[in-house]
Amino acid sequence: MSLTYDKLSQLATGLHIDIAGLFHTDGASSNPVMARHNVERSKDRTPLKAGQYVYWYLNTGLTHKTMTPMLGRTKYRSMEQFGDYIRHPGEEFVFVVEGKVAVHTEHYEAVVLSKGDSLYFDSTMGHAYLAVDDGPCLFVSVCTGSMSEKRFEPLKKLSSKSKSAIKTKQSDKRLKQ
Repeated sequence: MSLTYDKLSQLATGLHIDIAGLFHTDGASSNPVMARHNVERSKDRTPLKAGQYVYWYLNTGLTHKTMTPMLGRTKYRSMEQFGDYIRHPGEEFVFVVEGKVAVHTEHYEAVVLSKGDSLYFDSTMGHAYLAVDDGPCLFVSVCTGSMSEKRFEPLKKLSSKSKSAIKTKQSDKRLKQ
């Protein structure tokens, strides 16, 4: 199973927790606090292979956030390699730290971002980050929105359709056999 951002979001929604709660382990209270901050050292991050990307979820010690910051790498260089677009509720910001990233979306021409460039978009629109050069490609992605049940209603609907499609494909395979 590939743990993409949208699948992790579905899991967090199903568990009625903030996505950071999937990574937070020190047993701190999950009640939101008005004055808070979280320092995270780079040596403490663990990479997570998430579908088409490798992510490092940032500042997972804070729960009930309205943003989900991630450091990411993409290995794919074409949409054929990447597969289907990723979609999830909210908005997304991407900032290129190293290399060049081509951001493909279903409603706009692909845009190539170089080191220091950024893009902000509606993440319900299908999107994909592709590496442009052979060298390392590193970006920061920040997804917005609370982890409330209402925010993930569209995701649940997409998930049910996906499950139906999977069952249909499995039935088709059995018929072909």
